Amino acid sequence: MAWLCAFAILLAAASTLGHKGPPDTYHVSVGHLLLLKCPNVGETGNVTWTRKEASAGPVPSLPPGVEVRDGFLYFLPAQMSHNGSYSCQRTVQNKTFTIDFGVLVSPGQCPPVAEERSIPLGVTQSLPCKLDHVLRRNDTTNIRWLKDCRLVEREGAVISRQDSGLRLSRATQEDAGTYTCLVDISLDSRMYTSARSVQLHIDKALAQTVLIEPEVVQQQDQVLTVDMGARVELKCLALVGYSQNKETSMFWIVNGSFADEDPELNESFHFTSNQGHVFGESTLTILRVLPRFLNVSIHCRIQSPLVVKDCLVVQLVEANHSWFYTGVAVGVASSLLLLIFLLVFFKVDVVLTYRKLHGYFVSPQDADWLPYDALVSVVPTAGSETTSCVASDFALQILPGRLEERHGYRLFISGRDDSPGEATHDAMAATMRQCRRLIIIVASAKEMDKELEEKKKEEEEVEKKEAKEWQPFRLEDRQLSYEQKLGLHDALMHNAPTVILLEIDGPPDYSRLPQSLAYLKRRQGALTWRKNRANRFFWKKLRFLMPAVPASRQSRPRQNHIL
Repeated sequence: MAWLCAFAILLAAASTLGHKGPPDTYHVSVGHLLLLKCPNVGETGNVTWTRKEASAGPVPSLPPGVEVRDGFLYFLPAQMSHNGSYSCQRTVQNKTFTIDFGVLVSPGQCPPVAEERSIPLGVTQSLPCKLDHVLRRNDTTNIRWLKDCRLVEREGAVISRQDSGLRLSRATQEDAGTYTCLVDISLDSRMYTSARSVQLHIDKALAQTVLIEPEVVQQQDQVLTVDMGARVELKCLALVGYSQNKETSMFWIVNGSFADEDPELNESFHFTSNQGHVFGESTLTILRVLPRFLNVSIHCRIQSPLVVKDCLVVQLVEANHSWFYTGVAVGVASSLLLLIFLLVFFKVDVVLTYRKLHGYFVSPQDADWLPYDALVSVVPTAGSETTSCVASDFALQILPGRLEERHGYRLFISGRDDSPGEATHDAMAATMRQCRRLIIIVASAKEMDKELEEKKKEEEEVEKKEAKEWQPFRLEDRQLSYEQKLGLHDALMHNAPTVILLEIDGPPDYSRLPQSLAYLKRRQGALTWRKNRANRFFWKKLRFLMPAVPASRQSRPRQNHIL
């Protein structure tokens, strides 16, 4: 009886060998590695491999490319000429057993199907590789799975590290097909590939009777930021099976208490179907977020015939809006700093731009309440009743050419717009009241010295016989023109009209000028115009000090100097 048991064990071991299609027949693709093992029941003894010919019986020699190593029959690699039957002989307890194997070599990358398997629809299972003898070798370098002889690219398909099987998550109808396991190994510094194919069927009828453990299909642990008093909805979605089960339900537990016990909470549950799968969806509605709902655990519990578990944990935290208020404060402060910067460093440009835009919305009647925008007067050179040539040229040509011709200002210039035959003081006083600005032009100290030097030479020629020592001359108030005296008096006493002090080609020597002009210079400063320069800032600052004019008068030449 012992030898019968041993024989039965040999047959059982032989039946577990991979690549088996029909009984005792092994399929292999041409160019692939094939290993055959004579069943071993743990007894010592020699193994003999032979090839059987249909006509001649067993042949002692093996074909080229077929070798015996450590009791295994190696096909290195399998060729079409290797088709046929092979036998192994082993002696157990003085009994010799012979086991036959059929080898069928076929062309193509994937061998014919050696096994058929079924997986229930929607169930996660693995397809075994069953190339154990190859996988046990330390020379294995790579494992691949093909479906219909193409590399598996299915999402959720994972090759197991333990048995090299292909794990299919939630099998679908599209997963049906022929799968091939390929194992690359290195033998004698040469690469070989061993392969085995299996046919997979997806059983939908079987899936209807399968109960699976519910599985949440969303993030398990969540922390939500909410506002106090706001309405919040929490959802829990889980795969519960392949058919609706009345014994499966989902509900919520808030801080250890059932949600249906709190009047501020509402919950609902329903089933949904998608591609043959049944999902359970439970919704918890918090009507108003109260302090007792913050920083506590909120669980979604699933109850099914297989298990009861908490599958989703949510925690509510109060929103922190300090960053928002800080950002608003920083934004406002930055805007104010920018505005201050613009007003400090670009005040003149900002005001001129505003006037230009505002001028389009102002009618000429709104801005023409006085006939003149400014009265222009030149201070005479010290020690003389005449004015400087440079200052006179500036007052009569350069200044009106810029303000009147380009920007539409109306100027009354002494010496140009005076009416002949009028009472000088009365006419000048009336004109002063019709001007919004008084522009006083003063020549530079260099120009004054030049004029005085020329005057001194003239006096020396006239009075050659009289010895006269020249002393620095101080221009007294009596040497100011009447409009200058009147304008300075009104400006200093009543702040009207506004006086604009212009220095021509440099600052004058205010020690030779009236004290009222020196005081005006100290109080509000003066604008300096220089010859042979662009003087862009001078003209901008002068327009800034001048009153605004409507757009209808801008860039319009003055046709008549005397109004």
